[in-house]
Amino acid sequence: MLRSIFNKICSWWFSRLFVQQSANNANRSLYIFDIDNTIGNTYPTLTRQYPSETERLLSIPVFPRMKVLLNNLLTSPSRKVIFLTSRSYLAWNTTYLWLKQNGIAVAKSDVIIVSSPAQKTEFIKKILPRSKPVTFIDDLSYNHENGQVKFYDTEIQLISGLSLRYVGYKTILRFNSKRS
Repeated sequence: MLRSIFNKICSWWFSRLFVQQSANNANRSLYIFDIDNTIGNTYPTLTRQYPSETERLLSIPVFPRMKVLLNNLLTSPSRKVIFLTSRSYLAWNTTYLWLKQNGIAVAKSDVIIVSSPAQKTEFIKKILPRSKPVTFIDDLSYNHENGQVKFYDTEIQLISGLSLRYVGYKTILRFNSKRS
C-alpha cells in the first residue's frame, strides 16, 4: 500500500513538473527526448550483471551524435529540451547524474520519470496544443536484449495521431549509427 501511495505521488508530481516546464517555455520549440535506446545504448547493459541498478544505469554509454545534437539544442535560446523516460521513480537522481556525467547540460527539473510508455502519451497530451512546435524523440521499443526488437504499437499509434513531430526507432537507429 505504501508503494502504491508513493507511486501515485510521484506520478502526480512528475506530471505537474512536465506541464510546468512546458508552460514556462511556451515561447520556445519543445523537444522531448527519451533516454533508453534513444540517447543511451541501454540494451547491452541488460545482458550483464551489475552490483546495483544504479551502477548499471550509470554505465550506459551515450550515443556520441545524440550528445552533440542535445547540446546544440540545449544551448539554443529558441528551443527547450525535456527528458521523458520510463524508469523507476527512485532512479530520478541517477538519471540526472548520468546525463551530467555524460556532458549533457541539463537542469534537474527537466528530467521527468514516468512509470510506463503509456504514461508518456498521457503527459504529452496534457501540453497539446502549443503555439510552438513539439518534437518527440523516442524509439518506443523494447526486448532488444533478447534478440527481437518489439514496439509499443499502441503508444506509437496514439503519438502519431497527435499534433507533434514524432521521431521514432528507424530514424533514431540511422542517426546513432552514422559516424560523426
